Amino acid sequence: MTFLGIGHPVCRNCDGRMRITRRGSHVDERGYFERQEFVCANCYLRLERRVTTDGKVQELVLEVS
Repeated sequence: MTFLGIGHPVCRNCDGRMRITRRGSHVDERGYFERQEFVCANCYLRLERRVTTDGKVQELVLEVS
């Protein structure tokens, strides 16, 4: 599913739907990127996704609540 250009990931734990909770632009020593945070509606796994200006995606698991 895509909403406003955001593809919603599927949860790694339970295959549930993840919803976006935070979105914003950031910059670090590697350049500009968009930071997106998602949470699973079923098991509450939190995921951070960073999308660079050239479209590369990096996903990081933050925690399971």
